[in-house]
Amino acid sequence: MNDKTTKFPKPADPTIEEVLRAFLDVSSQRLKPATLRKYESVIELFTISMNNYGPGTLSDAQTATFEAFYNAKGAAHREYCQIFGPEMILGNVDEFLSYFMPRKVMCGKELMRAAGTVTRKLAHWLCEQGLVDAEGAEAGMQSGAAAAKALPAGERLADALCDYCHLHPVDDWADQIEDHFTVEKVESGRLHLAPVLGGGPAKDETIVLDLPRAITGLCQVGWKISLLLGKTKRGWRILESGNVYPSDARCLRHTGCPTR
Repeated sequence: MNDKTTKFPKPADPTIEEVLRAFLDVSSQRLKPATLRKYESVIELFTISMNNYGPGTLSDAQTATFEAFYNAKGAAHREYCQIFGPEMILGNVDEFLSYFMPRKVMCGKELMRAAGTVTRKLAHWLCEQGLVDAEGAEAGMQSGAAAAKALPAGERLADALCDYCHLHPVDDWADQIEDHFTVEKVESGRLHLAPVLGGGPAKDETIVLDLPRAITGLCQVGWKISLLLGKTKRGWRILESGNVYPSDARCLRHTGCPTR
Protein backbone atom coordinates (compact mmCIF):
# COMPACT_ATOMS: atom_id res chain seq x y z
CA MET A 1 0.00 0.00 0.00
CA ASN A 2 1.23 3.48 -0.85
CA ASP A 3 1.20 5.57 2.33
CA LYS A 4 1.94 8.78 0.49
CA THR A 5 -0.94 11.22 0.25
CA THR A 6 -1.23 14.39 -1.75
CA LYS A 7 -1.37 17.43 0.50
CA PHE A 8 -4.35 19.58 -0.46
CA PRO A 9 -3.68 23.34 -0.26
CA LYS A 10 -5.42 25.46 2.32
CA PRO A 11 -7.43 28.59 1.52
CA ALA A 12 -6.30 31.92 2.91
CA ASP A 13 -7.39 32.96 6.38
CA PRO A 14 -9.32 35.19 6.04
CA THR A 15 -10.49 34.81 2.46
CA ILE A 16 -11.62 37.63 0.19
CA GLU A 17 -15.22 36.51 0.66
CA GLU A 18 -14.93 36.67 4.45
CA VAL A 19 -13.29 40.10 4.38
CA LEU A 20 -15.95 41.53 2.07
CA ARG A 21 -18.65 40.16 4.35
CA ALA A 22 -16.96 41.86 7.32
CA PHE A 23 -16.82 45.14 5.37
CA LEU A 24 -20.56 44.97 4.75
CA ASP A 25 -21.24 44.09 8.39
CA VAL A 26 -19.32 47.15 9.55
CA SER A 27 -20.94 49.35 6.91
CA SER A 28 -24.42 48.22 7.94
CA GLN A 29 -23.93 49.88 11.33
CA ARG A 30 -23.74 53.37 9.84
CA LEU A 31 -25.62 53.24 6.53
CA LYS A 32 -29.29 53.75 5.80
CA PRO A 33 -31.03 50.67 4.39
CA ALA A 34 -31.24 52.06 0.83
CA THR A 35 -27.55 52.93 0.80
CA LEU A 36 -26.62 49.57 2.29
CA ARG A 37 -28.47 47.82 -0.52
CA LYS A 38 -26.28 49.66 -3.03
CA TYR A 39 -23.17 48.59 -1.11
CA GLU A 40 -24.37 45.00 -1.16
CA SER A 41 -25.08 45.15 -4.89
CA VAL A 42 -21.63 46.59 -5.64
CA ILE A 43 -19.84 44.01 -3.49
CA GLU A 44 -21.83 41.22 -5.17
CA LEU A 45 -20.83 42.53 -8.60
CA PHE A 46 -17.21 42.99 -7.53
CA THR A 47 -17.16 39.40 -6.28
CA ILE A 48 -18.49 38.16 -9.62
CA SER A 49 -15.86 40.21 -11.45
CA MET A 50 -13.04 38.82 -9.29
CA ASN A 51 -14.26 35.25 -9.63
CA ASN A 52 -14.44 35.62 -13.41
CA TYR A 53 -11.28 37.58 -14.16
CA GLY A 54 -9.06 37.24 -11.09
CA PRO A 55 -7.76 33.78 -12.10
CA GLY A 56 -6.27 35.27 -15.27
CA THR A 57 -3.80 37.36 -13.25
CA LEU A 58 -2.39 34.57 -11.06
CA SER A 59 1.18 33.31 -10.96
CA ASP A 60 1.91 29.68 -11.83
CA ALA A 61 1.95 28.67 -8.17
CA GLN A 62 -1.28 30.54 -7.46
CA THR A 63 -2.89 29.01 -10.54
CA ALA A 64 -2.04 25.53 -9.27
CA THR A 65 -3.71 26.36 -5.94
CA PHE A 66 -6.74 27.84 -7.69
CA GLU A 67 -7.19 24.84 -9.99
CA ALA A 68 -6.92 22.39 -7.09
CA PHE A 69 -9.87 24.05 -5.37
CA TYR A 70 -11.85 25.03 -8.46
CA ASN A 71 -11.73 21.53 -9.95
CA ALA A 72 -12.61 19.86 -6.65
CA LYS A 73 -15.98 18.18 -6.38
CA GLY A 74 -18.80 18.86 -3.97
CA ALA A 75 -18.17 20.89 -0.82
CA ALA A 76 -14.44 21.09 -1.57
CA HIS A 77 -15.06 23.24 -4.66
CA ARG A 78 -14.18 26.91 -4.18
CA GLU A 79 -14.18 30.05 -6.29
CA TYR A 80 -11.40 32.65 -6.48
CA CYS A 81 -12.82 34.77 -3.64
CA GLN A 82 -13.12 31.69 -1.43
CA ILE A 83 -9.46 30.76 -1.95
CA PHE A 84 -7.30 33.86 -1.79
CA GLY A 85 -6.85 36.55 0.82
CA PRO A 86 -7.52 40.31 1.02
CA GLU A 87 -4.12 41.25 -0.40
CA MET A 88 -5.56 40.26 -3.81
CA ILE A 89 -8.59 42.56 -3.67
CA LEU A 90 -7.17 45.89 -4.82
CA GLY A 91 -5.40 44.31 -7.78
CA ASN A 92 -8.85 43.57 -9.19
CA VAL A 93 -10.31 47.07 -8.79
CA ASP A 94 -9.27 48.45 -12.19
CA GLU A 95 -10.68 45.43 -14.03
CA PHE A 96 -13.95 45.86 -12.17
CA LEU A 97 -14.32 49.61 -12.72
CA SER A 98 -12.88 50.01 -16.20
CA TYR A 99 -14.17 46.83 -17.86
CA PHE A 100 -16.72 44.85 -15.88
CA MET A 101 -19.04 47.68 -14.86
CA PRO A 102 -19.29 49.46 -18.24
CA ARG A 103 -19.26 46.26 -20.32
CA LYS A 104 -21.05 43.59 -18.31
CA VAL A 105 -23.51 45.40 -16.05
CA MET A 106 -26.79 46.87 -17.24
CA CYS A 107 -27.74 49.38 -14.58
CA GLY A 108 -28.54 53.02 -13.94
CA LYS A 109 -26.16 55.86 -13.24
CA GLU A 110 -26.69 55.62 -9.47
CA LEU A 111 -25.25 52.11 -9.26
CA MET A 112 -22.42 53.10 -11.61
CA ARG A 113 -21.57 55.95 -9.27
CA ALA A 114 -21.91 53.68 -6.25
CA ALA A 115 -19.38 51.24 -7.74
CA GLY A 116 -16.70 53.91 -7.52
CA THR A 117 -17.78 55.13 -4.09
CA VAL A 118 -17.92 51.66 -2.54
CA THR A 119 -14.52 50.58 -3.89
CA ARG A 120 -13.01 53.80 -2.53
CA LYS A 121 -14.54 53.14 0.91
CA LEU A 122 -13.43 49.51 0.74
CA ALA A 123 -9.82 50.45 -0.04
CA HIS A 124 -9.76 52.85 2.91
CA TRP A 125 -11.27 50.26 5.26
CA LEU A 126 -8.81 47.56 4.16
CA CYS A 127 -5.94 49.89 5.01
CA GLU A 128 -7.47 50.75 8.39
CA GLN A 129 -7.67 47.04 9.19
CA GLY A 130 -4.03 46.51 8.22
CA LEU A 131 -5.03 44.14 5.42
CA VAL A 132 -3.35 46.15 2.62
CA ASP A 133 -0.52 48.67 2.57
CA ALA A 134 -1.10 52.42 2.40
CA GLU A 135 0.24 52.75 -1.15
CA GLY A 136 -2.12 50.13 -2.53
CA ALA A 137 -5.03 51.61 -0.62
CA GLU A 138 -4.30 55.10 -1.96
CA ALA A 139 -4.29 53.78 -5.54
CA GLY A 140 -7.57 51.98 -4.90
CA MET A 141 -9.16 55.08 -3.39
CA GLN A 142 -8.06 57.21 -6.34
CA SER A 143 -9.48 54.69 -8.81
CA GLY A 144 -12.76 54.58 -6.91
CA ALA A 145 -13.06 58.36 -6.66
CA ALA A 146 -12.39 58.78 -10.38
CA ALA A 147 -14.84 56.03 -11.31
CA ALA A 148 -17.61 57.54 -9.17
CA LYS A 149 -17.61 60.47 -11.60
CA ALA A 150 -16.49 58.80 -14.82
CA LEU A 151 -18.79 55.76 -14.91
CA PRO A 152 -22.07 57.73 -14.80
CA ALA A 153 -20.61 60.18 -17.33
CA GLY A 154 -19.72 57.33 -19.66
CA GLU A 155 -23.22 55.91 -19.27
CA ARG A 156 -24.70 59.28 -20.26
CA LEU A 157 -22.59 59.33 -23.42
CA ALA A 158 -23.48 55.73 -24.28
CA ASP A 159 -27.19 56.52 -23.90
CA ALA A 160 -26.87 59.66 -26.02
CA LEU A 161 -25.06 57.80 -28.82
CA CYS A 162 -27.64 55.01 -28.76
CA ASP A 163 -30.50 57.50 -29.03
CA TYR A 164 -28.71 59.33 -31.84
CA CYS A 165 -28.32 56.10 -33.85
CA HIS A 166 -32.02 55.34 -33.54
CA LEU A 167 -33.01 58.85 -34.59
CA HIS A 168 -30.50 59.12 -37.44
CA PRO A 169 -30.33 55.76 -39.25
CA VAL A 170 -27.89 55.43 -42.16
CA ASP A 171 -29.32 53.91 -45.33
CA ASP A 172 -26.34 53.82 -47.67
CA TRP A 173 -22.62 53.38 -47.00
CA ALA A 174 -19.60 51.87 -48.71
CA ASP A 175 -16.95 50.67 -46.28
CA GLN A 176 -17.55 49.89 -42.65
CA ILE A 177 -15.43 49.25 -39.58
CA GLU A 178 -16.28 47.79 -36.18
CA ASP A 179 -13.79 48.55 -33.44
CA HIS A 180 -13.02 50.20 -30.13
CA PHE A 181 -12.10 53.82 -30.82
CA THR A 182 -9.97 56.09 -28.67
CA VAL A 183 -11.14 59.69 -28.47
CA GLU A 184 -8.10 61.71 -29.52
CA LYS A 185 -9.68 65.15 -29.74
CA VAL A 186 -13.01 66.70 -28.80
CA GLU A 187 -14.36 69.76 -30.57
CA SER A 188 -17.77 71.32 -30.31
CA GLY A 189 -19.83 69.17 -32.68
CA ARG A 190 -16.92 66.94 -33.72
CA LEU A 191 -15.00 63.93 -32.39
CA HIS A 192 -11.61 62.73 -33.62
CA LEU A 193 -11.27 58.97 -33.15
CA ALA A 194 -8.49 56.43 -33.64
CA PRO A 195 -9.31 52.72 -34.08
CA VAL A 196 -7.72 50.68 -31.30
CA LEU A 197 -7.58 47.22 -32.84
CA GLY A 198 -6.72 48.56 -36.30
CA GLY A 199 -7.13 47.02 -39.71
CA GLY A 200 -9.93 47.50 -42.21
CA PRO A 201 -10.66 50.61 -44.24
CA ALA A 202 -9.71 52.98 -41.41
CA LYS A 203 -6.24 51.56 -40.74
CA ASP A 204 -3.84 54.32 -39.64
CA GLU A 205 -6.61 56.87 -40.18
CA THR A 206 -8.02 59.37 -37.73
CA ILE A 207 -11.78 59.25 -38.08
CA VAL A 208 -13.75 62.45 -37.77
CA LEU A 209 -17.38 62.22 -36.65
CA ASP A 210 -19.72 65.19 -36.83
CA LEU A 211 -22.23 64.93 -34.00
CA PRO A 212 -24.55 67.25 -32.09
CA ARG A 213 -22.80 69.48 -29.58
CA ALA A 214 -24.95 67.97 -26.84
CA ILE A 215 -23.19 64.65 -27.50
CA THR A 216 -19.62 65.85 -28.00
CA GLY A 217 -19.97 67.87 -24.82
CA LEU A 218 -20.36 64.61 -22.89
CA CYS A 219 -17.12 63.10 -24.21
CA GLN A 220 -13.55 63.36 -22.97
CA VAL A 221 -10.16 62.77 -24.56
CA GLY A 222 -8.82 59.30 -23.80
CA TRP A 223 -12.18 57.58 -23.50
CA LYS A 224 -12.81 54.49 -25.61
CA ILE A 225 -16.08 53.89 -27.45
CA SER A 226 -17.32 50.72 -29.16
CA LEU A 227 -18.78 51.64 -32.54
CA LEU A 228 -19.78 50.23 -35.90
CA LEU A 229 -19.10 52.96 -38.47
CA GLY A 230 -20.04 53.26 -42.12
CA LYS A 231 -18.31 55.50 -44.66
CA THR A 232 -20.79 57.58 -46.66
CA LYS A 233 -20.37 60.33 -49.23
CA ARG A 234 -20.57 62.81 -46.34
CA GLY A 235 -17.94 61.01 -44.26
CA TRP A 236 -18.06 58.45 -41.48
CA ARG A 237 -21.39 57.86 -39.76
CA ILE A 238 -22.38 55.76 -36.75
CA LEU A 239 -24.30 52.60 -37.68
CA GLU A 240 -24.34 51.08 -34.20
CA SER A 241 -23.01 52.23 -30.84
CA GLY A 242 -21.98 50.19 -27.83
CA ASN A 243 -20.12 50.60 -24.59
CA VAL A 244 -18.19 53.64 -23.44
CA TYR A 245 -15.06 53.07 -21.38
CA PRO A 246 -14.34 56.30 -19.53
CA SER A 247 -10.96 55.31 -18.05
CA ASP A 248 -7.91 53.28 -19.09
CA ALA A 249 -10.23 50.50 -20.16
CA ARG A 250 -9.30 46.84 -20.15
CA CYS A 251 -11.47 46.34 -23.25
CA LEU A 252 -8.49 45.11 -25.27
CA ARG A 253 -8.11 42.09 -22.99
CA HIS A 254 -11.54 40.89 -24.03
CA THR A 255 -11.86 40.86 -27.78
CA GLY A 256 -15.07 40.06 -29.59
CA CYS A 257 -17.85 42.06 -31.14
CA PRO A 258 -17.28 45.54 -29.71
CA THR A 259 -20.75 46.96 -30.18
CA ARG A 260 -22.71 44.14 -28.63
